[in-house]
Amino acid sequence: MRLCSSDYEEIEECVADMYEDLGYADLPVDVFALCDLLKIKLVKYSELKPEAYACIDDLSKDGFMIFDYNNSCYKIYYNDDMLYERIRFTIMHEIGHIMLGHKKHSVENEQKANAFARIALAPLGMIYVLRLKDIYEVADAFDISIDFSEHVVNHYNNAIIWSSIREKVINSRLVMIFEKSKDMLEVG
Repeated sequence: MRLCSSDYEEIEECVADMYEDLGYADLPVDVFALCDLLKIKLVKYSELKPEAYACIDDLSKDGFMIFDYNNSCYKIYYNDDMLYERIRFTIMHEIGHIMLGHKKHSVENEQKANAFARIALAPLGMIYVLRLKDIYEVADAFDISIDFSEHVVNHYNNAIIWSSIREKVINSRLVMIFEKSKDMLEVG
């Protein structure tokens, strides 16, 4: 299954709403600070008791989220043995599930949470605004892995060749949100 353009537009609106509601406009995105703002508790796998850790293989090697009814909050559990860039993506992916209101596991929901993480961590329009030239500059600007950067740049290149899509990308709400930040990163 593949997401359609309206799915991406809906996800981008959700990301923009989240950043606007929180008043958040820093690049690269600090997912830990974002969780604080969203009142999401983060739990490292290494903090779990051995018997709980044994059950995680059935859930996810990267991370997962639950709603803690006792404390009325979401919790994101993540594998702190992963590379920092992967941890950031995993946490943003789980934030995506929460913000998109996912109640069950499905292939479509996983794709949407992946798209949410990509859009939230590396807004395509900012590649244009920051005049990023290659996957290495994109990886550095957004604090993402080279593999993830390749994926982002492929999305960017596919979007930018169509003039109607290019205008949407360059003039998106996310660009306006991040351009307002005076602490925007300076690239080369």
